[in-house]
Amino acid sequence: MKTFRLIGMALLAVVMCVNFISCSDDDETKDDIGILTNTRKLVEIKIKEDDGDIEAIKFEYDSKGRVISTYEIKENGETLYHTNYSWGDGNLIAMGEDGTVKHVFANKHVKTSSFNYSSTSSCTYEYNDSGLLTLLRQNSFFWKEGQLTNLQSSSETYKYVYSGKTCKGWCPVAHNEVWERVAGYEEGWIFYAHPELVGINTNQLPDKQYRETFEGEGVTNFTYTFDDDGYVKSCTVGDTYRVPPYNETETIVYTFTWE
Repeated sequence: MKTFRLIGMALLAVVMCVNFISCSDDDETKDDIGILTNTRKLVEIKIKEDDGDIEAIKFEYDSKGRVISTYEIKENGETLYHTNYSWGDGNLIAMGEDGTVKHVFANKHVKTSSFNYSSTSSCTYEYNDSGLLTLLRQNSFFWKEGQLTNLQSSSETYKYVYSGKTCKGWCPVAHNEVWERVAGYEEGWIFYAHPELVGINTNQLPDKQYRETFEGEGVTNFTYTFDDDGYVKSCTVGDTYRVPPYNETETIVYTFTWE
């Protein structure tokens, strides 16, 4: 009887080990372009600012789980921006009504971008061995164990502080300063849904962000709520920016819908 019990325990250990390995592998399941295929899709971001105004960003996907349209909608229901995205043979995204190619891929990441319909305005991206973004235009990004620790530009310095919070998938607005540099235009909403394409697909959640600029300094506090599956349901961003002799404060609440 003892022998059978030991055999049973050994088999259970093997099954648990196989399941653990399978789950680990599933964490990075991607398609031929590099889009994560085993995570829930982000279908809406609602934005509520101090003045009470509410806007929403809605995302539509194709049968492969790739974003094909984004809509920026005002509180009264008016569509402010509507952008279409087209996927080619695995090496480009075309955006806008004219079908202009805006992003070119290399090694399943965006290599170059052009937002002004002109190749002369393009910029390049660089990544580390883990596929995380390290350089974009004049911005350098520094990582440690999957956490973005610093962002450095020619005139600004950002430092992120963590306490071990993580989420399932990612938080689309945990690094808004990064997204402003990656996107910069309404067409860049696609990367909030597909952060893996530009090497920002981290599940590490910062608690604070400190920044120094040539004008002043500031601190941003992040507060999160989660759904039953561990995805971020909301992120409250409280910002204080000191430009002597003034202090500016702002609070924005982002609410996410996942499917």
